[in-house]
Amino acid sequence: IRFIPDNTNYYAIVEGKVEVIVSKVDAIINNAPIAINDLVYSGEEQALITEGTAEGGKIVYSLDGNTFTENVPTATNAGEYTVYYKVVGDENHNDVEGTNSIIVTIKKAILTITAEDKSVTYGEEAPTYSATYSGWKAQDNEEVLVGEITFECEYNTDSKVGTYDINISGVEAQNYEITFVSGVL
Repeated sequence: IRFIPDNTNYYAIVEGKVEVIVSKVDAIINNAPIAINDLVYSGEEQALITEGTAEGGKIVYSLDGNTFTENVPTATNAGEYTVYYKVVGDENHNDVEGTNSIIVTIKKAILTITAEDKSVTYGEEAPTYSATYSGWKAQDNEEVLVGEITFECEYNTDSKVGTYDINISGVEAQNYEITFVSGVL
C-alpha cells in the first residue's frame, strides 16, 4: 500500500504491506442430475440419469461409489442401479461436501413365448411340441433363457377326439419378463 499526500512538503509518503488472503468459495449445484424414468431393457447401453451442472466445479459420477468420472453412467441389463454423484470444485471453489445417490431401474422387456398349435390323428403319439418367440431385443435369442422349456398337454394315445391345451413354462431370463401363451392340440 502506498499513500502519497497532496502536499509532500508537510507530509511523508507512507508505504506498507497488507497481507490479503482470498479464500475459495464453495461450488454450487445448479441442476442436480435426475433419474431417467421408464427405462426398459433394449439390448443397448442407456444413460441412467440426466447430466447435472455445477457453478464453480464439475459433477462427477460413479456406479460403485469409489471411482468417479465426468461421464454419465450407462447400463445395459435390466436391474436396479445406484448412481453416485458429487461436485468437485475448480481452482477457485471448494468441493461440495458429501456424495449423493440416485436409484435407477431398467425394467425387464416383455418376451412372449407361445406354444405352437399342433394336430394329431386319433390314436397317434403326441407330436413334438414347439414354441415361437416375440419380443427379443438386440441380438438376443434362446441362449439367454435359463432353464428348459416344458410343454404339458393332457393328450395321450387313449384320449378322445377333441381339443387339448398345450401349456408351456419352465424358463426365465435376466432381462425379460416372460409371458407364456398356450397353444391348442
